[in-house]
Amino acid sequence: MMQRRALVALAVVGGLALAGCTGDEPGPTMVSAGPDTAATPTRPAVDSDVSPKGMGPYLVGVKLADLQTAGLVGDTEKADGCPDLALGKGLPDYAVPALVFDDGQLVRLTVSTPAVRTTEGGRVAMTRAEVEANHPDGRQLAGRAGASGWLVTEDVNGLLFRFDGEDRVESIEAGESAAIQRRFTNGREC
Repeated sequence: MMQRRALVALAVVGGLALAGCTGDEPGPTMVSAGPDTAATPTRPAVDSDVSPKGMGPYLVGVKLADLQTAGLVGDTEKADGCPDLALGKGLPDYAVPALVFDDGQLVRLTVSTPAVRTTEGGRVAMTRAEVEANHPDGRQLAGRAGASGWLVTEDVNGLLFRFDGEDRVESIEAGESAAIQRRFTNGREC
C-alpha cells in the first residue's frame, strides 16, 4: 500500500514536471465571459457619473463633429421645428445617453437607467425624498401637463430629475440650465 502511494505521488510530480517541458509555446489563455447580466442594470462599462457638465466624453460644449470623429456618436436627426438642433445617442459604454446639440455643440443629455448615478448618488428610480436629500441645493420645477422635477444648478449648467406619477425619478437631464428648463416647462427643444 505504501509503495502504491509513493508510485502515485511520483507519477503526479513527474507529470507536472514534464508538463512545462514540451518545447511548445503556451496556448491562449481562456477567459470566461461571465454570467449574463442583461436582466439587471449594471454600471456603464466606463465608470462615469453624470454631473451638470455632462458625463464621460459627453460634456456640455463638446462639438458634435469631434464626437463623431472619435466614434462616440452615430447618425443624428434634426429636432422637429428646430433647424439648429441635432438629436443623437451616445455609446452603450455610457448607458446610451440621449444627446441634444445646438449649432453643433452639446447642450443637453438625458439618461434613463439606474446604472448611472450623479456624483452625489442620485439615480433613476429614486424617490423624490432621496433625491432632495442627495441634492439639497436644488429647487422644485413645474413642467407642462403637471410634470414635476427637481433642478440642481451649478454655474450655467444643471441637473434635472424628472419624476413619474409615483414621485420616482424617470430620467436625469444634464446640461445648460436654460436648455433644460425650456424643454421641461415649454415642452419644446427650442
